[in-house]
Amino acid sequence: MASEHEFLERFLDAVDAVESGGRGALSEDRRLREGYEGRFFPLVERYVSYRDEAVASETILFLASVRERSVFNKVKDLSVRGGDAVRMACTAYLKTMEDDDALIPSLFDVVEHEDGHRFMNAASKLSKIARAEDVQRARRTYGGVTGEMRAAMRAVIEGIIRRNPSLEPEKELLLSLPVTPDEDAFDRFLSNATDYIDVRYRRNVFPKTGVSAKVRSNVADALMKIRKRLYNEADNLAYYDLDKSDRFEELSELLAWASADLGTKSVFKDGRFSREALVIISVSSCLASESASVKRPEKRSSANGIRFVQRQGQGRAQGVLQGHLFRLWKGVRGSFQTHPG
Repeated sequence: MASEHEFLERFLDAVDAVESGGRGALSEDRRLREGYEGRFFPLVERYVSYRDEAVASETILFLASVRERSVFNKVKDLSVRGGDAVRMACTAYLKTMEDDDALIPSLFDVVEHEDGHRFMNAASKLSKIARAEDVQRARRTYGGVTGEMRAAMRAVIEGIIRRNPSLEPEKELLLSLPVTPDEDAFDRFLSNATDYIDVRYRRNVFPKTGVSAKVRSNVADALMKIRKRLYNEADNLAYYDLDKSDRFEELSELLAWASADLGTKSVFKDGRFSREALVIISVSSCLASESASVKRPEKRSSANGIRFVQRQGQGRAQGVLQGHLFRLWKGVRGSFQTHPG
C-alpha cells in the first residue's frame, strides 16, 4: 500500500510527463491506479480543473478508472463547460459510473445466489466498483459464506472502505461478522452485557481515578465485543419482541457512558493498582455469539419508530440503530487511546 508521499510523488511525475506531451502517462499508469485510495482525493482533485487541458482530461480519466465518485458533480458540470478534451473525458467518466450502476445489482445477484468461479469473479469485480451505499448488502453475503468466499467478500468491503475514507472510522465494525437472528441468544447477551457494565463496571471501575494497563485493556476488549454485537444485531430487531429494542437502547447508552468514563482513567504502568479492580473479569464467554443455527423468523412490523425497517426476502436493510450506535462509538472512540502513566 502506497503512502501519501509515495503516491503524490508518482502522481506529480505523471502530471509533468503529460505536460511534456506524454499522452496516457497519468490515466494509464497501472501503479497509480493500484496505489490509489480515497484519502488521496484531495491531492488529485485540484488537477481536475488544471490550466493544462491535457492534464485535466487525464486526471478525470484516472479518477474514472479508480471509481472515485466524490468528483461526480464537478465532472458533470465540466462536461458542459470544459474544453473539447475535458468534455470528452467527462463523458467517459460519466459513462463508466453509469455502466457500474447498471452492473452492480447483477453482480450482487450472483454472489447472493451462486458459488464457484461465478461467485469469485463477481466478488472480484465488486471489490473494484461497489459503492459506499452497497456496504451493508456486501456485509450480508460476507456473514453468510465461509472460506475463500468470505475472504472475497471481505475484499469487497475493504475496497468500498478504501474508496470511501469516511467509512474508515467504522472499519472494525463493518468487517465484523453479522449475527443470525436468535432472540433467546440475544436476550442472554443483553442480560450479561448489561450486568457487566451496570453492575461490575459501575462497582469496580467507575469509582477509580486510575486502573492498571491490564485491567483497562480487558475492559476495553469487553466493551468492544459488546459494541460489535449491538452493531450486528441492529437489523435483527425487526424479528424480535418490542422489549428488545428498548433494552438495546438502554445497553447502547450504558456502553457510551462506560466507554467515555474509561477514557478518563489514568493507567498505572508499574503494576500498582487497587485489588478491587482485579474483580473485573473476562466476559468473552458470556458475550460470544451463539453458533447454533436458527430458523429465520417471519418479518414483523411495528409502529415503534425505533424499528421502522422491514425485511424483504433475504435482504436486510441497514437499521437506523446501527448508525446511532456508531455515532455513540465515534464520540467516545478516543477512550481506547492509552493515557500517560
